[in-house]
Formats: sequence, structure tokens, C-alpha cells
Amino acid sequence: FNTVSNTGAQILSLVIISIDRYAYLQDPSVIYNQIGKMLLDDFKHQDLIFEYGDGNFILVLPAVALDESIKNMEYFKNKVASSHFYGQSITLSAGLSALNGRSVDSDTFP
Repeated sequence: FNTVSNTGAQILSLVIISIDRYAYLQDPSVIYNQIGKMLLDDFKHQDLIFEYGDGNFILVLPAVALDESIKNMEYFKNKVASSHFYGQSITLSAGLSALNGRSVDSDTFP
């Protein structure tokens, strides 16, 4: 993708999500699939969602600045925490980073 802000800088957020205490859940793969479906429902079609090992997801959010991705993840974490997964309380941990810079290509350094 080639999302560029008004200043010519690319904007992109990266999120790594972990299901807390994943190994200790009853039917962890069923819960993992349900959270994956929730991610697909809540995020935009241009967002990229990847599985990453047991109980982890990676999201690449083009054209989403860090402050917006923080709000989105807080909303999603609260949504998961208030959902019921076969009587189990599920929480998520998330790490976020953002790119707000200019991409480097062969024309950048002549």
C-alpha cells in the first residue's frame, strides 16, 4: 500500500495482540478463532490481520495514526473483556507502533 499524508509522509500502525493466559484456557483454539472473527468484523477491509503463533495476532493498519490505533485497540480490548467465552474471562495485551515517516527508495539518496 502507498498511503501518504498531506506532508508526503506514509502513515501506518502495527499492532501485536496476545490473548492473556492463552495456554491455560479451555478450548483455546475455539476462543482464538472467535477473537479472529471479531477482529475481521471490527477492522476495515484494507487492514491486514495475521495469525502469529499460539494466541497472537499481528495487525497492519494502513492510514491509521498511532493515536487512532490506540483508541481502536482500547475499544477492541474492552469488547473482548465484556464478551463471554464459555464462562471464561478473556483479556488481551497489545503492543502498538506507528510509522509517520517518508518511505525510502532509490530516489531518496541520489
